[in-house]
Amino acid sequence: MRPGYPTVRELVEWNGQEVFNHVSWHLLAQGQRCTKGATRVCFFRNALGQECAVGAVIPEALYHPAMEGKNVAALMLLLTERPFDSGGYEVLRMFLCAHATLLMRLMQVHDEVTPVMWPEALVDVAESMRLDTTVIGAFVFESMRDGLPERFTGARHVIT
Repeated sequence: MRPGYPTVRELVEWNGQEVFNHVSWHLLAQGQRCTKGATRVCFFRNALGQECAVGAVIPEALYHPAMEGKNVAALMLLLTERPFDSGGYEVLRMFLCAHATLLMRLMQVHDEVTPVMWPEALVDVAESMRLDTTVIGAFVFESMRDGLPERFTGARHVIT
């Protein structure tokens, strides 16, 4: 299951648990950082079709390369400027404001934690924000059924 990009309507409807579920499944399925070339600098999106934690919640129709290189706060500020100051961009800005702390934590997991440790780091984020971790177990179960990728064999929360 690959969650795909949310719609603008989903951004309006999602609560923190749904944001966590979407981003967690996305990151675990992708299993690597979204970077460009040999650089370790993370991007919202890249040419390989990968996304970082925040890039995964930007509806496809709203993504713009001008968003790259921004943290959550800078992205919210960008979305107040033209041509991003209306329509779906306003919904995206409000979504980012409503879930800023969670998105910053998820972005930190993507950018700073070794991907093999993402399951454990995501559990830590969920517990600190009082969110359910069922999505992580569901991903692991589905992955084990389909053959657990080698990248997860060292993660403490995945295989005990």
